[in-house]
Amino acid sequence: MSISVTYLSGIILILIVLLVSTCDARNPSQEVRVVINSKIGAGIDLKIHCKSKDGDLGEHVIPYGGNYGFKFTPNYFGFTLFSCSFSWQNQYHRMDIYDSTRDYTLCDKTCLWLVKSKGPCMFDGKEKICYKWK
Repeated sequence: MSISVTYLSGIILILIVLLVSTCDARNPSQEVRVVINSKIGAGIDLKIHCKSKDGDLGEHVIPYGGNYGFKFTPNYFGFTLFSCSFSWQNQYHRMDIYDSTRDYTLCDKTCLWLVKSKGPCMFDGKEKICYKWK
């Protein structure tokens, strides 16, 4: 019985992909922390309300320069999403503060956000990545 070279090379390629993806996988029980810092403006309180499909984190008020944070264990075999609403004075905006498809490689253990009136900015350890409000 002979096995074609194409079939054999396909099996080898699949094994290599599985090996590489296994080596790159994170610890499934590793927590991620999201920290949100208010840079809206001096004397202005930022109200936030974050939730995922699994739970509501409630409403919190962050004074200028203050922080709010939460921890969770992402679903590394699926999809994890935390969406937040942000309001101050007469402004109301939304942002996905953690999206596993976007943030998996950007923030390994801590996602640090600076929320400004123009939009939120994340520090990925090297530089600031800013987004527009939804």
